[in-house]
Amino acid sequence: MPNLPTHIELAWQASLTIKDNLLDENLGQYLLGSTAPDIRVITKKPRSQYHFVDLDFDSVGDGQIGLFDTYPQLKDKGSVPPAQAALIAGYITHLVADETWITNMYRTYFADNKLFKSKIEAKLYDRVAQLTMDRKHKDSIQRIVKSISTDFNVFSIGSISRSEMLEWKNWVVDFLTSENAYNWSRLKNQANRISKNDILNPVHKIYDRFIENPDEGLKLLYKNVSKSNIRQYKTQASENIAEAISRYLS
Repeated sequence: MPNLPTHIELAWQASLTIKDNLLDENLGQYLLGSTAPDIRVITKKPRSQYHFVDLDFDSVGDGQIGLFDTYPQLKDKGSVPPAQAALIAGYITHLVADETWITNMYRTYFADNKLFKSKIEAKLYDRVAQLTMDRKHKDSIQRIVKSISTDFNVFSIGSISRSEMLEWKNWVVDFLTSENAYNWSRLKNQANRISKNDILNPVHKIYDRFIENPDEGLKLLYKNVSKSNIRQYKTQASENIAEAISRYLS
């Protein structure tokens, strides 16, 4: 699934497309919402608690359905303050972007080892593809993040408490304005997850080879998953996001 920098960029681009005053006037809330489902980074709770689907979901939009089925009071934007509605709209962008990646990219190119030498190589290169998107738009993303760093009231959403959201807001700003968010060394975290911290797992050698020569690693990625494929993902994700949040805000 996309990393936080790309979630921010996709949400930002969608706001420019639909031109809704509610989002423009509450941009910080909206962009914070676009990162919120990944709060499990600090809470350590299951992904499904915040994404409302397991990874074997059927179609794009299932997470949003799950969100509103679980918390029906959030479904009507008129029943919550405008700033909270912007947060919810941002949250929806994240669910849609993740589901679009899984259906269009992961299941097509990375779910098995048909294109890569092994399943673990495919899993690591799934993250490589995601990082290419982050790195390409680093400067613009870091400018956009300033909207989150401003002082605004935060809200709870679903099982995320207000205090957790405030902690997350600070974490997101610190992370996305750092160099680490865009560095290839982030692949080490993915290698550790794949191997479950088993230092003998061959994924670590795959990681080492990539870090030693990222240009060669990118050639391998683009041989199997072209730049055009990645651009097509962003186009489709942007369309899906704009449709979903336009429907929510209507």
